Amino acid sequence: MNKENSKPFKTLNQQLIILRKRGLEVPSSAKRSLEQFGYYSIINGYKMALSSKRL
Repeated sequence: MNKENSKPFKTLNQQLIILRKRGLEVPSSAKRSLEQFGYYSIINGYKMALSSKRL
């Protein structure tokens, strides 16, 4: 881990677990989407929808 990237690496399975713990219904097939687009691209794309649920 370097100074530029202060967050530890998470495997695809760990990323799926994080999403499920946050209340999202995530199928196992979502692993392919994580491989193609990346965790932050997917989460940032749904940021408004996810945050408005909590209001």
